[in-house]
Amino acid sequence: MLLRPAIGIGGVGDPASAQLARLARFGLGGSVAGGRQWVSWIRIDDFVDLLYRSITDTEMKGLYHLTSPNPVRNAAFMAAYRHATGRKFGLPAPRLVTRIGATLLGSDPALAITGRRCVPARLLEEGYRFAGDDIYDAVQRAVHPSR
Repeated sequence: MLLRPAIGIGGVGDPASAQLARLARFGLGGSVAGGRQWVSWIRIDDFVDLLYRSITDTEMKGLYHLTSPNPVRNAAFMAAYRHATGRKFGLPAPRLVTRIGATLLGSDPALAITGRRCVPARLLEEGYRFAGDDIYDAVQRAVHPSR
């Protein structure tokens, strides 16, 4: 079996949300490289549930995309972080600035610049019910886990 996970959102010490929330708080949470690229994501509790299922369910065979059924454009993804941090505006990051910034932060710039629109078709066909499929709710829970 092959599992292809998307960006995990939530959980204690979620590095992606911590970094994106920090950028949003400093006014840098705008669209990246135009904001039209797709972002596939998954809430951490769905990820853990699916990981457990992949270990215990002998019927799971082949490729599974571990993603929310609702991928979003980068502009909406970043808007969710601005909303969670109470920021109404975020400076957009052009491609060159993104390349430099990602490198300085120790991340691969391609993760932000190129998009992947992935839908978990097999999981949906098998009747899997996602605990979280709304990006605003997932980010809110990740940024404010005690609420």
